[in-house]
Amino acid sequence: MKKLVSILLTLAVVLGLSLTMAAPVAAQGDPTLTLENKDASWQPITGDGIYGILNYNSAGLTFDFSFSATGLTASANYSLIYYADQPDRFVDWGGSNPGALIANFTTDGSGVIAATAGSVELNMDLPCDPDANIAEISYCGAPDNYTNCHGAKIWLVPTEYLPPQWPNDGSWMNWNSTIVSKILFETNLITYDDTGSSVSLTANVPDIVAISVNPTSINFGTLLPGSTSQQFNINVTNIGTRTVNVDADVSGSSSALFYSNLQMTNNNIWTYRYWDNLIAGLLMNAVDEVQTQLVVPSGYTPIGFESGTLIFTASAV
Repeated sequence: MKKLVSILLTLAVVLGLSLTMAAPVAAQGDPTLTLENKDASWQPITGDGIYGILNYNSAGLTFDFSFSATGLTASANYSLIYYADQPDRFVDWGGSNPGALIANFTTDGSGVIAATAGSVELNMDLPCDPDANIAEISYCGAPDNYTNCHGAKIWLVPTEYLPPQWPNDGSWMNWNSTIVSKILFETNLITYDDTGSSVSLTANVPDIVAISVNPTSINFGTLLPGSTSQQFNINVTNIGTRTVNVDADVSGSSSALFYSNLQMTNNNIWTYRYWDNLIAGLLMNAVDEVQTQLVVPSGYTPIGFESGTLIFTASAV
């Protein structure tokens, strides 16, 4: 009785790793701004443990900062914003001069924002036209008595109080005493000089362990007991980004013929099964060749067509 034997080769592929870069932060010695809640006459309420501290750079390609706050609502979302005024700052809050979003935060269970460093490309100076605080409104007199007569306002606002499309839609809605009581306001005006436009650069450098094999199937043809098949060459290619070692095994085969009698070599020494480090140190884009053949024992009982699977596995060196 004659018998036809075939083998199917498969390959396995693995991983990916993303690399990120840390953002620059405001340097020590940069300006500091205190944010406070305020009373009905817009005077800071000090000594109640509710405040924020902003350290920032006064010039640069990006607005670099470090911010912390305490005394806020626990486990709540807040937004640090640049708020631009209309000529009448007590009418049409926000109006069509929205300002800019600087950062979003979430308080911990004690209502604290731990010191957090960040960097944002504002693409604008602070203050930025048409903010009326550039020149139209002076804050050196009562009730503010600020050190800087003109500049930008920085506020910490519960995110839920910002208009849904803010700052693209700058119209503040439902401005009322409840909103005011939850905001930390500026205690001085600040200036920031955006020294030029910049392009944010990101890159994903994958860490990939992967191989391919060719051919993906081998037909050993018709073999009689006691015979050995011709040799077949298998090219293994490193298609990943890491140097790898390659193992092989006959896995999940229902055929004892393949499981016990398939031979392979990469160094002219034929071995059966468990081909650990069949290929060692295969470099990225490199190709190595292994040979395989099937030996049918003389006492093997023919049962007709048989099939199995040869699995190649790559591991990073």
